[in-house]
Amino acid sequence: MNEQQKRSHSLFFCFFCEEKLDKIPEEYIVTLPCCGIICHKKELFQWFLKHAKCPNCKATVPTFQEQILAWGENRKKKRVKHPTLKKHQFNKFNANVRKARKREIKEKQKTEEK
Repeated sequence: MNEQQKRSHSLFFCFFCEEKLDKIPEEYIVTLPCCGIICHKKELFQWFLKHAKCPNCKATVPTFQEQILAWGENRKKKRVKHPTLKKHQFNKFNANVRKARKREIKEKQKTEEK
């Protein structure tokens, strides 16, 4: 892949996971100022937790890194877990809901056949 193909490829795909970015809201996408790569904010946040340089050109971007790390920390603080259900209870609840839906579908099929 030559340099021009790499640039056009990076306009539509995340640098880290290579997921298409055309349908992702812009608030979840970030462009690095040093070399212009585009990626998901959450993946760049994970990168900056372990590294201090750009993943592509290895340039230092301290102010940009601080912005992304602050964004990630704020995002972590905003997450609220379900207050009443623990994980195993929630999974059991979802399984019971699925079973009930399957029963409803079977009953509807039986009544339609008659």
